[in-house]
Amino acid sequence: MTQKASKNRKSAKGLKSSSPCYGCASECCQYFAVYIDEPTDLDEYDAVKWYIYHRKVSVYIDKEEDWYVHIEVPCRELDRHGKCRSYEGRPMVCRNYKPTACERADIDVKNIAEFDSVQELDDFFKLNYRVIGTDLKRRRRKYRTA
Repeated sequence: MTQKASKNRKSAKGLKSSSPCYGCASECCQYFAVYIDEPTDLDEYDAVKWYIYHRKVSVYIDKEEDWYVHIEVPCRELDRHGKCRSYEGRPMVCRNYKPTACERADIDVKNIAEFDSVQELDDFFKLNYRVIGTDLKRRRRKYRTA
């Protein structure tokens, strides 16, 4: 066990070991994801590429075929132990977040596609879209992956 994991186990005091938050390093507070529309033209596709060109940013398509920009940046309200400094006054999005929705608790959920590089996005688009003028059209209803 790493020193970091050991510290986090101590900070999880009061949680049952069966809790998905037990021993966690506040993973849900280390990033955020924002819904985006599926690109329907070349300008929107270019915008998705632009996101991916940034460090610590990726784009993914979840199992419901919704598109998200994923930004790896920790919440500034986390203390050095991964605890929230403004827990009592935290935003509603934090209050409403269910530990069972966490990727640690729901590890079998797989995204349709994840793009950490423009090359991965380009390959996916070649397989799943065609260009008509400046518009993008899906080749088929279900996405294909390589």
